[in-house]
Amino acid sequence: MSILSWNCRGLNNSATIQCLSDLVSLYRPLIVFLMETKVRCLRAKEILRSKGFTNSEGTDSAGRSGGLIMAWNDEVEMEVKDNNPNFIDGRVVLRSSADSWRLTGFYGFPETVRRREAWRMMEGLAEGNDGPWMMIGDFNDIMFDSEKKGNIPQPLWRLRGFRGAVNSCGLRDFPFSGYQWTWDNGKDNNYRLEQKLDRILVNDAWWDSFTGAQAVSVEAPASDHMALQVQVKHRVPNGRRRFFKFENNWIKEDACRIVVTSSWEATRQRPINERIGFCATELTRWDRGRKRGFRHQIMACKSRLAWLRGKDDRTSVRELIRVRSVLQVLLEKENQFWKQRAKEFWLKEGDINSRFFHNAVKQRRRRNKMTGLGRPDGSWLSNREELGEAVLDYFSVLFKEQERTQPLAIRGEFRQVSAEQNELLLRAISPEEVRRAVFDMHPEKAPGSDGMNPAFFQAYWEVLGPDISALCASMFETGQSRFQRLSGSGSIGEEARSRSASSNCTSYDVSTHKKHKIFR
Repeated sequence: MSILSWNCRGLNNSATIQCLSDLVSLYRPLIVFLMETKVRCLRAKEILRSKGFTNSEGTDSAGRSGGLIMAWNDEVEMEVKDNNPNFIDGRVVLRSSADSWRLTGFYGFPETVRRREAWRMMEGLAEGNDGPWMMIGDFNDIMFDSEKKGNIPQPLWRLRGFRGAVNSCGLRDFPFSGYQWTWDNGKDNNYRLEQKLDRILVNDAWWDSFTGAQAVSVEAPASDHMALQVQVKHRVPNGRRRFFKFENNWIKEDACRIVVTSSWEATRQRPINERIGFCATELTRWDRGRKRGFRHQIMACKSRLAWLRGKDDRTSVRELIRVRSVLQVLLEKENQFWKQRAKEFWLKEGDINSRFFHNAVKQRRRRNKMTGLGRPDGSWLSNREELGEAVLDYFSVLFKEQERTQPLAIRGEFRQVSAEQNELLLRAISPEEVRRAVFDMHPEKAPGSDGMNPAFFQAYWEVLGPDISALCASMFETGQSRFQRLSGSGSIGEEARSRSASSNCTSYDVSTHKKHKIFR
């Protein structure tokens, strides 16, 4: 089930309603929680009813501010226990399952002088809670300095106060992907301010009950707040979640180059990992908007060719030549599609897209599918939960720290680095060295954690190259990676998990490539 939370900053204009319609159409939420509706509750209910949410509870706005509404459709049951201008609290039951849990939509006071009042309200909601609980909304507070961008630092008492309230409630931050600073003041340069005001908090019982849940921040241009979307998985899926992966056949599309170039230029002020992530998002959106069914298009072209055969008028002949050319391109794309998936480098230029490569893909899927595990005592596990525990136990023992023994160093056994080699090692990495390292990789090697493989960087190097080269040179010069710089942060666990390791991997590959060339 999908849940959507958004501080819409007013449901009284068409732009906001259109934005809400787009969010509902894209994410198909069963429950929607809106803050600052700035309209009477009756009007908010009418708007949400028109979007398919037949049930709702809410509060009126206070003049031109405030107003909350929690709405849900007929696929879910929700019993609202309490509501006021700051929260709507209820219990959720999905009709297709027996799962039941508590959901609280929360809106913190925007006035600084009422911060402590909001924290006490949160603590009051936590009293007597005995089951899975999620609290979602705009808290108008942050927990760490890293959750704010701007010249004005957050007062320490507010950071500690909000963190203390969250901890005393037995809640913890539920991570979401996407841009983390969900609110901005709409200004630029030195006056710009961004904060992570919107968040999802859950207790341990909820966390343990819905291990497959995911969340993401999504653009909602009608407001100065981004929306949060949570996907709650009530049953553990049999398959794996599909991650983004760059498809090499996209390189043949002129539109793909336009998407990569525009997304890269649009995020020029962002860190490299965020720029790659944004590019992946835009490529996914572009790919969804085009027809990917190669077989369907190929069959359509063949049917068209069959109809054109035998016609000798100029128009038909030109059309036949055009369709034949289109068919050839489609066949090349399909060949590339299967070539990448087969993970076999024996396919050379001129080979055909045969049944062998389709079978190679299917065999790889079968090899990677884990149906069960044998335990040391000879028993066999097939239950997914038991499988997870068995894997965790195995690797916990495997990587358990053992008693260390100091190895004996034998003089003269190791080769010394010459002065010339040392000078080459210490020399700054040039853009050409970075380029050579990237282009020495096989284009179809497995992608990094961001889904981008070597073919992506090679195909669009004239766009990406200068920035990638500068990043690698900087990391090589300082000896620090992005993760190392984060180690001083008080929230290393949360921040590091939300960042891609691809820029570090690229820098590592370049460094390894340079050392290999020197010592070869």
